[in-house]
Amino acid sequence: MADILFVGLGKLGHLLVGHLVPVAAERDVTVWVNDIDPAVTEQVAAASGARPIGPDFGGIPSDVVLCLCVPNAAAVTSVVEAAQAAGAVRAGSIIADFSSLPPVWVTEYAAKLAADGVTYLDTPLTGGIAAARTATMVTIAGGDKAAIDQITWIAEAFSEKVVLTGKSGNGALLKTINNWIGNSAALAAMEGIIILRDAGLSNEAILEVLNNGPAATYFSASRYPRFLTDQAAFSGAELGLVTKDLHIAAETVAELGATPVASLLARDMWRGALAKYGPGGDMLRMLDYVATSTLGKSWDEVDATGTEKDTAGGGHS
Repeated sequence: MADILFVGLGKLGHLLVGHLVPVAAERDVTVWVNDIDPAVTEQVAAASGARPIGPDFGGIPSDVVLCLCVPNAAAVTSVVEAAQAAGAVRAGSIIADFSSLPPVWVTEYAAKLAADGVTYLDTPLTGGIAAARTATMVTIAGGDKAAIDQITWIAEAFSEKVVLTGKSGNGALLKTINNWIGNSAALAAMEGIIILRDAGLSNEAILEVLNNGPAATYFSASRYPRFLTDQAAFSGAELGLVTKDLHIAAETVAELGATPVASLLARDMWRGALAKYGPGGDMLRMLDYVATSTLGKSWDEVDATGTEKDTAGGGHS
């Protein structure tokens, strides 16, 4: 059975490798790892039991499945070209790309590699860092089904579901629109929570209703409760990542001839937060940005007002 070359060991990638290595070992498959930062390569290899390899992939077996979890299309192209030069990717090879990429680019790139006999699968993930830690991601797979069947066990090492979407590019498209829906819905949830908190309703009452009816969102069910438990907690998404995903979505829907008005307004809100807090700011900072936009108060002021009203018996909880 082919070895695995896993490239891209950032906040998500190193977690995926941690789940993949023991599953691969059961199949007597070696996992080779590489990151743009050599120190990260060594650290992840030592922690996971994978084998580190340099960026030129020298010495790697020629029969590998290339798995990618990198930031953009340029990084994909660079890695694939290096792997081809090393003989690690050749006619008959399969590439499973777990990155989040523009669907149109994915379709064109898959066709380009197909001309060389290489099967490129778009297999982006959803679920965030929390799901990556617990191996409960969802893999959204586009491309040749026979090839997907061969790499499904890899995705299942860190995913609870592998969803088949059909032709090449469909996985990337569904991931892109999924991101757009999720981040637009998060803003609506934030607005509602902010207004309700300012009116004095308790978080318990708010979440009991929101999460048991049509207003339920991933933000209200997962991210906001985590924030209430630990306000220094990381949501699993930085503003730079969110706005990157929304930029991809905006370009994609424009190419499809669509004008999603609500989602475009949401994108502009995320851009505003990015400008205020920077790309490394956690998406939970949007609570402050939305509170200022909605009520002219900071989140801390809104939350304090809500707590005072609730404690004084003036709320509706």
